[in-house]
Amino acid sequence: MRSGRISKAIGVAAAAALALSACAGNSGGTTPSSATAGKQGGTATVVEVNAFNTFNPNTADGNTDINSKISYATHSGFYYIDNKLNVVHNDKFGKMEKTSDNPLTVKYTINEGVKWSDGTPVTAADLLLQWAAFSGYYDDADPAAKTGTSYFSYAGDPTGLKLTSFPEIGDNNRSMTVKYSKPFADWEIVLGGPGIDIPAHVLAKKAGLNDAQALIDYFKSKPKGDSKAPKPADDKLKAMSDLWNTGFDTKTLPADPTLFLSNGPYVVKSINQDQSLTMVRNKDYNWGPAASLDEITVRYIGSAPAQVQALKNGEADIIAPQASADTLDQLKALKSQGVTVDQGNQLSYDHIDLNYSGPLADKNVREAFMKTVPRKDIVDKIVKKLDPEAKPLDSQLFVPAQAAYADSAKNNGSSAYQDVDIDGAKKLLNGATPEIRIMYNKDNPNRVDAYSLIRESATKAGFKIVDGGLASLTGARPSARAATTRPSSAGPTGCWRVRRAADLQVRKRLQLQQVQRPRRRQADGRADRHHGPQQAGRPHQTDRQENLGLRLRPPALPVGWCGCLQRPHHRREVHAEPDRCLVELLGVGSEVSRRPPAQQS
Repeated sequence: MRSGRISKAIGVAAAAALALSACAGNSGGTTPSSATAGKQGGTATVVEVNAFNTFNPNTADGNTDINSKISYATHSGFYYIDNKLNVVHNDKFGKMEKTSDNPLTVKYTINEGVKWSDGTPVTAADLLLQWAAFSGYYDDADPAAKTGTSYFSYAGDPTGLKLTSFPEIGDNNRSMTVKYSKPFADWEIVLGGPGIDIPAHVLAKKAGLNDAQALIDYFKSKPKGDSKAPKPADDKLKAMSDLWNTGFDTKTLPADPTLFLSNGPYVVKSINQDQSLTMVRNKDYNWGPAASLDEITVRYIGSAPAQVQALKNGEADIIAPQASADTLDQLKALKSQGVTVDQGNQLSYDHIDLNYSGPLADKNVREAFMKTVPRKDIVDKIVKKLDPEAKPLDSQLFVPAQAAYADSAKNNGSSAYQDVDIDGAKKLLNGATPEIRIMYNKDNPNRVDAYSLIRESATKAGFKIVDGGLASLTGARPSARAATTRPSSAGPTGCWRVRRAADLQVRKRLQLQQVQRPRRRQADGRADRHHGPQQAGRPHQTDRQENLGLRLRPPALPVGWCGCLQRPHHRREVHAEPDRCLVELLGVGSEVSRRPPAQQS
């Protein structure tokens, strides 16, 4: 859950158990149970676009929609987000309290009885490990000088936790207290939830330490990293961070059960590589919202028509395809089978991200390109098929329904990009004809149409547009020199629901919401982790003018199962040839390769 750590909440899921309880029913819709009637038990089959590949969704490579959803269903923490985007404290898990405003001090206390599925208690060591990974406390890397070491490959923005000193451990290793050097608005959601994913006792032993206490002691013995005075990489820190970064990656069920421990409502039972994953209820779990289903099978089907067909055939209880006019028509065609579609507004938007290297290292070229992007045309020709009232979004901090939206849009520089300005772009280019490669998901018709509109407009100003589109789920991973993108995800406030007739009492919902998160730029020009529109009233900092002009607001991609808001995550990363430049055409949740997260599209 990232986003300058400012409002990572926007992408956090409501408790998986609560979300899934709304979808209780047998796989295929036979002999269904009704969660709304308070019944327990039964199974459900969920269809997702992308395949699961890691038990750590917090890494740069593992931070994908499907990994986050599985993690959310199998882990718990100090809070969760309900379907109205409210931060709900999970007092059954533990207590999170602000004990001081000056300096800002937050104490986390884990309740007795909270444990991993191997019986080991969840302790402050687990929380400390999360803090170490999320804060970048030990990093001393200087990208510009190419010195030092970055240890944990965290998929979020460590801005908030970078303000903290080393935490205080107490209450027999059940509590951890964090002090900030200055106020930080999102202290409530920066740590400790919605899930504590990686067990410290497992990572410690695999890194050569005796136990979780040894991990605490070692972390405490190491000074904070300083990029101005980098030191040789610390072997034990490197061993621990390497395990955290890649040690929990897998496409099959590990032979070592400690690599997929749960502390949430469900436990992973089996994985059929690139095809499906099955979770069963965690019988010991009683420290959070209770799950209604006994078993959930997640199938991976990348094609939207194939997902709709699975629903039609009774092979799926929940589907999550790309939101498009074609998909909507296909779903409406199932009306005779008792399927209905409910449509509503959601917090989501499409956007374009620029790689600040090659031609786009020049501000004039960036601004010129942005002046050619036909925002209104994209909305009119693509988005309005789904939402006739849709308009380009002029703020990535707020949405029109929020009180602060008007002032934000008025003062952020977005007015310079309201309409296409080919003459203004030509003036900025001053005769230059930069070659711009645009990466997008070729399997997503919305992305294909948007790319075509942008190419047509940008070419008029003199840009040479290169088609960098890639297939989503089955496309080959680009070579090291090829451009790749990393999309992100977040959760819904509303959804389109696809459900069978009431007499079956089985809801089949199609979630169509996601918040795409923008990114900051590192000193070397690579994309850094950053995120998008926030929970109501929670702003975050971005590259303002140079990004704001490219925000759109369509209904977006599927998120979560049956009303669940999935966890966010997410950093996007771009690798491009040094003499060329990449523009990401992401749209909400677009995914183009395996190295980046296989986000829904």
